[in-house]
Amino acid sequence: MTDLLGALGQAWVRVLIFPGGLSAFLLSLLVAYISGCRQVERLYAVTLLDVLPPLCAITLLPLVTAPSFPYGLDLPTALVLLLWPVVRRFATTPLDPPRLIEGYVPLLSAMLALISATATFDLGGLLRWPTALPYQIALSIGTITWLAALPYLLPPPTDLALATSRLGLILIGSLPISTALNVYTEIGSTLPWLITAMSSATAIASTIAFGSAPASVRYVLAGSAFITAGWILGVGQ
Repeated sequence: MTDLLGALGQAWVRVLIFPGGLSAFLLSLLVAYISGCRQVERLYAVTLLDVLPPLCAITLLPLVTAPSFPYGLDLPTALVLLLWPVVRRFATTPLDPPRLIEGYVPLLSAMLALISATATFDLGGLLRWPTALPYQIALSIGTITWLAALPYLLPPPTDLALATSRLGLILIGSLPISTALNVYTEIGSTLPWLITAMSSATAIASTIAFGSAPASVRYVLAGSAFITAGWILGVGQ
């Protein structure tokens, strides 16, 4: 723990500017606005206990343009941190099982496909484009399914904690997109910030588009991700 705190102290740019800190705050406001929240004052009706876990997850994300950091973040841990505000609301809000199934089944299938494609729980694996075609397919389907699940995973971002959670989940979905752009274009070698901006914008636009898609699309994607993950595990054996 002491080493981690020391590393965070040295990586103050990550904590205060990018990807955490000021940039996370501004992007969370943008995500909330795009998601339909127009009452900015309501965004601040949140406790530090709600907003700190998703903010920590964003701070530790292995974005291409973020300063290097010696400690990685695995996908299950990132998911727990980002969904913390939702978990806190479960204590006071009645559960809606159909909506939970609609959101979490595609997300878990996507996570299984992403982990199978990268052969690691580490989020840094999403920045390495696989060489084998089956793994490329699994990574692509997992990414699409992940983004398709997000509109139904979280309630509308009525406060800063939910907006930060949504931002973090979108940024995770943008990691494989940035990897593909780096591999198949020449932009990354000269304009890495443009890669980050393009991948983030693509992830946000995809999330918005999937928000109006029928539930059958998410279920088909979830099934495809699950089957692809099983296929990858079979190939690995």
